[in-house]
Amino acid sequence: MALNPGGNTSYNWNHTNESRDGFSLEMTGTVVSIQEVQARDWDQQTRRPAGPKTWPNGDPVWNIRMGFAQPDGSLKTFTFAEAGKKQRAGEKPSVHMTMYNLFGSMEDLMGKTLHIKTWSANPTTGQAWGFGNPRLYEVEVVDDVVYELKVPLPNDLVIPRLYADDGAHGGQPVAQAPQQIHVPQVPPMQGQFYAPPVATPTYPAYQQPMPQPAYQQPMPQPMPAIQAMPPQTAPMPQGMDPAVAQAMQMTGTQNVQPMYEDIPF
Repeated sequence: MALNPGGNTSYNWNHTNESRDGFSLEMTGTVVSIQEVQARDWDQQTRRPAGPKTWPNGDPVWNIRMGFAQPDGSLKTFTFAEAGKKQRAGEKPSVHMTMYNLFGSMEDLMGKTLHIKTWSANPTTGQAWGFGNPRLYEVEVVDDVVYELKVPLPNDLVIPRLYADDGAHGGQPVAQAPQQIHVPQVPPMQGQFYAPPVATPTYPAYQQPMPQPAYQQPMPQPMPAIQAMPPQTAPMPQGMDPAVAQAMQMTGTQNVQPMYEDIPF
């Protein structure tokens, strides 16, 4: 059953019981909340909701609950079942798939104004709604119209996923289980054990870096004075004209030997 797990029916859209207040087959409002809520079983004897509804494997059965701001600023909620396999394949009608196909996403319905219509029985066959004859809905988007709430949005409508509790009212948010970190226990060592000392590494002398002397700027050395070589004085032959001998010495002529002893220069 598509039931409100919070148990507060004061703002539920009543489209099934004509004997109760607020009955209507059409509703218009702006979407202000979308969430998943756990369905509750239905007690056939008391005709009232029972405990939380689960699948055979224990997983919760989730419904979708939407909150709408009415034209007068009041709040109205609409709770319906999630689409099953055949409904997603289009083999069975589903208001969930009808809404989803409007934009290709349920999240895109937030802030949109919708007009939803249903019937008290199947409009084609006149058959009453039941398990084999699911209720039909017609949904359309109302453009350029936005309604706002005049009352604060209840806290239980802003929780993304809400579990039903064991009673006929209330609800609790889906809590994330804390992550368990396994720390293996190391058993203590029995007896005494030898722990070798930590040796300090040593290096031979040839591996030790040699200290480098600080770089010293070389001092400028004075250039040695160039000493003029004294003129070479070669012995002159006896009887040579002194003027000729001086000219020969100035031109560097050395070892002048007389060719003939009897011919003076």
